[in-house]
Amino acid sequence: IRDLAMNANGTSKLPIYVGEPVDQIEINGVPLLGTIYGNLMEWLETLKNEDKIASWEAYPYDWRYDVFDVVDDGTIKENGSREYLIETLEALAEDSFNGKVTIIGHSNGGLLAKALMIRLQEQGKEDLVDKVIFVGSPHVGTPQGMLGLLHGHQIVSPIIALNGTARASATTMPGAYALLPSHEYFDSASEPTATFQTGTATNPYINVLGETIDSFTENASFLLNTPQTRSA
Repeated sequence: IRDLAMNANGTSKLPIYVGEPVDQIEINGVPLLGTIYGNLMEWLETLKNEDKIASWEAYPYDWRYDVFDVVDDGTIKENGSREYLIETLEALAEDSFNGKVTIIGHSNGGLLAKALMIRLQEQGKEDLVDKVIFVGSPHVGTPQGMLGLLHGHQIVSPIIALNGTARASATTMPGAYALLPSHEYFDSASEPTATFQTGTATNPYINVLGETIDSFTENASFLLNTPQTRSA
């Protein structure tokens, strides 16, 4: 977990590379948590074998980085080379039946897909994409992003939170901050991002923010530990 920490300028402290997509997690040969991307990859391969699609390719990336940095700077592979998302997409489009590519973005991958579309539009290449399918993507942020920065939950480990160690690493990752609830989140959210229970540690926040956090300003004040005013 400590090895995942990044420098203040948003670069990796260690030479970390990206592997292949996880089909399923196993411990001593026993599947844990069910399939991850295994079923999806098998289905795509079936479509390819049946000539329903020309080809497909997964694009694993370093989720610690800002999504625009991933598009611009590429992904470091095990051999030290960089794989660029736009180049990958162009190759798939050239091989496709209609000269276009359908993108499936899961979770933070959806935010990466949006960054990719912005860069493609800037280059006049947006017609290379037929459609984008978002699967569970936090378009306006999510309270889970707060858990990641406060406790390392989900961002560093999808199974457990390692408290101080995970938090110290998570807070150095630019990609983690893109998951925080945005202004737009609070425009549509029906539930607060946090609820305080009365106690010695929480009373100072309750006195300033109230028992719940339900605005962008309150949320930012809580995360930065700088509560100033209470919303009317």
